[in-house]
Amino acid sequence: EVRPFDTERIRQEGVLSVAQYLDDDSQGFDFSEGFVCEFADHPAEAFHSGGDGLSYDGMLDFFRNMKDAGYVYAAEGRKKPVLFVSSRNDGEAAGVFGKKYILTNADAVRLYKEKLLIKEYVPSESAYQGLLHGPILIDDYVGENLMAGELLPQKEYELVRMCFNELALFGNLESKEIQKAKAALQRKYNISEKELLLMFQRYVGDGRDAILDYRLEAVYDGNVQLVWHPQIPAAAMILVDPSSTRLSLKNTGDTYDMALVRIRAVDEHRNTLSYFGEPLLAKATGAIEVVGPAVTSFRGGMCGVFVRTKEETGEGRLFLSTNNLPTEEIVFQVS
Repeated sequence: EVRPFDTERIRQEGVLSVAQYLDDDSQGFDFSEGFVCEFADHPAEAFHSGGDGLSYDGMLDFFRNMKDAGYVYAAEGRKKPVLFVSSRNDGEAAGVFGKKYILTNADAVRLYKEKLLIKEYVPSESAYQGLLHGPILIDDYVGENLMAGELLPQKEYELVRMCFNELALFGNLESKEIQKAKAALQRKYNISEKELLLMFQRYVGDGRDAILDYRLEAVYDGNVQLVWHPQIPAAAMILVDPSSTRLSLKNTGDTYDMALVRIRAVDEHRNTLSYFGEPLLAKATGAIEVVGPAVTSFRGGMCGVFVRTKEETGEGRLFLSTNNLPTEEIVFQVS
């Protein structure tokens, strides 16, 4: 089980676990068997839910908001463009980017540092070859031209590039392969580890904000359709997604028509704010009423509200309020 408010490390492990599960069973596997049991979080007995009444084994949360692992499935389709990155660097040490995986159904994804193209990633680079568009590890933050001003010989450049990417991914230079690269740089080019670290700070970055100079662009049929920025959120906003805003009393008899409103807290680039946990108040007027919850809180930056018709036609309005943010208003038409 992975909760939407778990740490990035746990959520990323959940993403890779789902990808591995699908990859291992891609040959002759009945996908309906694996999909149904993990479609969405659902009510469960306290013994199976950690005490809050929900089981968190779904790809979607209880209100059908997409959880991180759900993007593994979303990337396999082509119904709409998908670009999701498994980590925004929460909790990483200064200058360490850690492992980040791209989940996308794009033809290619380009990594830039400011205006410089670092690398173009394509689906065939995924380690999960049983999937059409498996997770792709971002393994290069240097590229072929980042240190062009140093005028390094090609072999020396590649050794430095290896060391820089090791630092960016793991925060150290301790693997056997990198130890050999360090020794070669010291012996052949007289570049010490201290000099390497100074060059890393100059070209890749120093401090927690170093990742902010990078961005990803998802390319479909030669055109950029989605962009991902790892920026520190300047402000939060509420994004709402009602299942329908047109409800009907026709042919309902003694029943009613209902809509689900999915709600997410996002930054200016529509990245979900996974640690946003403010309370939310839902109030309805006119031809609709709130089924519930009327008072709730964001979990992992997401929540939802159900509304239904009353015994009247016309206009209904739903107001969603949370701390320090503008009230969101959704207009429903009941006929």
